[in-house]
Amino acid sequence: MAFIYPTAEHPAGRGSNPWFRMSDDHLYAAFGHPLGASFKPWYQIIGAEVFPTASHPNGASEVAHFLIQGDKIISGPGYTEAKPSVAVFTIK
Repeated sequence: MAFIYPTAEHPAGRGSNPWFRMSDDHLYAAFGHPLGASFKPWYQIIGAEVFPTASHPNGASEVAHFLIQGDKIISGPGYTEAKPSVAVFTIK
């Protein structure tokens, strides 16, 4: 299991608490997320693409919100809160 932390490039700024936990092919909101933790997956990982699920506060989407590149998660075409291709999260 890995934890996902917002970077300085994230619109909300760097965070010292994890926003998500990564388990297998899903991301779950962690205790550091502003909306609180969730036991239902908010995102599904397919290959290197990260898609919101029906459990996500804004619902599911067929457009990837994020792309995983090494230990970084960059903004994808469906994530409108940041510029495209910006490392908004780091995986630890």
